Amino acid sequence: MADAEIVEDYTQNFEVWIQDFSEWQTRIGFDPSWLGDYRFDIKFDWDTAGSQIEFGDFEGKPKWERRMQIPQQTIRDAIVNMVSVQGDTEFASVEQQNHLLDSAPTEYDRKSALRIMCEEQRHGWQMAYLLCTFFGEQGVREAAKLLERNAQDGTRILGSFNEPIDHWL
Repeated sequence: MADAEIVEDYTQNFEVWIQDFSEWQTRIGFDPSWLGDYRFDIKFDWDTAGSQIEFGDFEGKPKWERRMQIPQQTIRDAIVNMVSVQGDTEFASVEQQNHLLDSAPTEYDRKSALRIMCEEQRHGWQMAYLLCTFFGEQGVREAAKLLERNAQDGTRILGSFNEPIDHWL
């Protein structure tokens, strides 16, 4: 993998979302101290991504850099929907599994599960960043919903992420 760009400066909308994220962690019982020195970085590998759309009706055209460059509202809506579903699954997974840390068969299992939960949160964090940064008020609303829905309440987008996970097998 080429060197990834790590985003250091966030928009005000995303800064507000970060505060909500901290509240979400508390609400679901995920202690941020479990993360140790882990950082929720936003990473982009622009070199590998290339500069042209690779397939479909817009193949060979420059990749869109801003929301309003996307030629049709239906395409913008589809992208927001896909990013929202992806982010929703990341946070739902943590909600489903974080209570299993107390019953891990071994310390190795506990640390492995915790590492997965860290990565799931980082992936969701990155999806929220995309929504808040590139999709205007619609994106900000969708990013907020990532933390409002809850697997325990059965309100996650995909049904399998609303099912309880009560054992390691």
